[in-house]
Amino acid sequence: MADMASFFQNPFIIVVLTALAVVLLLVGFVAAKILLNQRLADRRVATVADNLAQIGDTVIRLHLSLETIGERLRDIEKKTGGLAEGFDQSRQELADLAQNFSGDKQMSRAIELARNGAAANELTLATGIGQDEAEAIVKFHGPAKA
Repeated sequence: MADMASFFQNPFIIVVLTALAVVLLLVGFVAAKILLNQRLADRRVATVADNLAQIGDTVIRLHLSLETIGERLRDIEKKTGGLAEGFDQSRQELADLAQNFSGDKQMSRAIELARNGAAANELTLATGIGQDEAEAIVKFHGPAKA
């Protein structure tokens, strides 16, 4: 037993045992820190996985919404496809009516000028109608010749 007591009283052994205890203590702290970091990392990974699942669900809902919007747009295109043709046709009819109205207005003016005694040349210059039309208007609407 005396050997054992002298063994533990040796300063070199005491330093070695103290260093070993400090190293074991440090290893324990490092292991605890590693475990703590591992738990935090696991929680973060779980959070990221939940977020990814939510994003995936959102993408699926968005995709379905876009498909619905696409179907609605196709329906609108089908319904409005004929409108463009109808609009063009209405525009052409309106242009024709405006041209006819303008022509009628010129004829009315030519008749009025002829009744006031204007010659066919004057009608052509004033209204832009053809010479043949102007002569016919003067013949039928001009002042009566005795």
